[in-house]
Amino acid sequence: MTIIAVVVPPLGLLSAMGLLWGVAFHWLDLAVLVGMYIVCAFGTTIGFHRYFTHKGFETSNVVKATLAILGCMTMQGPLTQWVTDHRKHHALSDEEGDPHSPHVGHGDGVWGAIKGFAHAHVGWLFTLKGMERGRDYGKDLYDDRLVRTIDRMYLVWVVLTFAIP
Repeated sequence: MTIIAVVVPPLGLLSAMGLLWGVAFHWLDLAVLVGMYIVCAFGTTIGFHRYFTHKGFETSNVVKATLAILGCMTMQGPLTQWVTDHRKHHALSDEEGDPHSPHVGHGDGVWGAIKGFAHAHVGWLFTLKGMERGRDYGKDLYDDRLVRTIDRMYLVWVVLTFAIP
C-alpha cells in the first residue's frame, strides 16, 4: 500500500505533464515545479535536519522561520514532530524504539528486508509506531514560541504548497 501511495502520484504527475504539454503545462510550469522542489528540499535538509535537529549553525529568526515553513511545505509532518522523531532516531539508531530503522521490527529474510527498506525511506510517514510524542527529544522546540506558531499553522503551509504554483 505504501509503495502505491508513494510511487503512483509521481507517475501520475509525469503522465499528466506529458499529456498536457503545450496545452495546460508549459516550460514556466516545469520551472516553478523544479524551483519549489529545490527550495522546499532546502527546508527539510538544511532547516529541519541540519539546523533544528543537529543545531549545526546559528541564524536569524527570519531565516529560521523561512527554513521551518519550507520544511513544512514538504508535507513530511510538522517541524516538532519531524525533528523529535529524527533526534530519537539518532539516539536509538537501529535499536528498539528507532522510528526509522530498517533493521528492527520488520521480520527476517528478503520480505523483512524489503519491508524495512520501505519503512526507513517512506513508510515512517504513514505510521505512528515508535514516533516521538513529547518533550523528551524536543524541549527546546516546545519552548520556542516561533516554532510553536509555525507548527500550529502546519496546514496553512501545506495549502501553500499547492497554492503557490
